[in-house]
Amino acid sequence: MPRCAAASRSRGCSSTPPLEEIIQTSERVGLTLVQLHGDEGPAYCTEVARRTGARTIKAAPVQGLFTLHDLERFHTDFHLLDGYVAGERGGTGQAFDWSLVSARRTRRPLIVGGGLDADTVAAAIEATSPFAVDVAGGVEAAPGIKDPTACRPSSKPRRRASREYARHRYGPYGGQLRARDAMPALVELESAWLEAWAAEDFRAELALLLRDFAGRPTPL
Repeated sequence: MPRCAAASRSRGCSSTPPLEEIIQTSERVGLTLVQLHGDEGPAYCTEVARRTGARTIKAAPVQGLFTLHDLERFHTDFHLLDGYVAGERGGTGQAFDWSLVSARRTRRPLIVGGGLDADTVAAAIEATSPFAVDVAGGVEAAPGIKDPTACRPSSKPRRRASREYARHRYGPYGGQLRARDAMPALVELESAWLEAWAAEDFRAELALLLRDFAGRPTPL
């Protein structure tokens, strides 16, 4: 798990490009995430994942409740909700109605974007309980140029976010999570397992442990 959490991720964002273009870009730069912002259909998104081996994010600008329901057709690794501006594909800097998130009918991990910055991200977390937030545009000094100061939230939003995390715990010692809130941890666990399983030495060690210590009296 620590090895997985520490690994850097490279994400490519696109809007309805030719499939071969995504595949070539993924192979050239080693993408681990592909974020699709255009008119891609479910089959296209599935093929991107199959051909690149990258995890996929389907983004949708929220125009209303029907946007969330339409997104359920996409069996990508993550769903991203963004603000809507006519004629724009992501990076609009506009927020959407966070209250709509409560009507989601899918357990697909959610990423919330749309005009978030250091001053608003805690409120977005409190309102939507997302897997992650996208603040790319909200921490820029200029288009494409990140502002290090804006990347450091003030203590007030941090405290609000901490209270939100605590709100999702229960039990006398706060050590248990509601099932819905366990989904991000399960997604991370799955990713770590797949990464470990790809290593031949890991598979060999696991086979040895299963042979000697699982389901029978141990050699010890």
